[in-house]
Amino acid sequence: MLLGGALLVSAWIFDEPPFFFAGGAVWLFVLFSLHHSISAARTAAEHLTGERETKERFSRSGTRVHMTTTLRSQVLPGYCLEAEDMLPDSATDIIGETKSIISDENGTCTLQYSFRLLAHGTIHPGGVILRCSDAFFTIRVSVHHSSLQSPNLFAFPEKGRGGYEGSGGDTATRRPCVGQP
Repeated sequence: MLLGGALLVSAWIFDEPPFFFAGGAVWLFVLFSLHHSISAARTAAEHLTGERETKERFSRSGTRVHMTTTLRSQVLPGYCLEAEDMLPDSATDIIGETKSIISDENGTCTLQYSFRLLAHGTIHPGGVILRCSDAFFTIRVSVHHSSLQSPNLFAFPEKGRGGYEGSGGDTATRRPCVGQP
């Protein structure tokens, strides 16, 4: 892009048509390449399908949840497609791979990871972030299909400690349970 700009400025300063044509050709190549990268990212996002599997759909807050995500998409020749699973906001202590490259051969990748949920209630996974890149550009697309946001997880509040009710959080808000010594 810098070369094209320099050639266009040189064409204007020196009043030379060959510089103008060379600079214009460079800019047209860059714009065409950008358009093609955006089209490749859009195609990958439209063809993205996925499945999440976990045995811990119901768990206590703070318990480790193991997740396996299998993603499939169409990868155009000359592009690298990287997928990253968007974890819930309350996910912490993440172990494993949450992002991987979708291969050209079969168009799939499998992510295996585990995390702990700090919040309680119904928790929805966020979707998938795709990064489609070639030699010049990297296009980032967030995909939020309903199939990529399931299964819903339900985390029960953490058990209270020492005869207190509550989520085990701030001790100033704990109240003794009735009937406990």
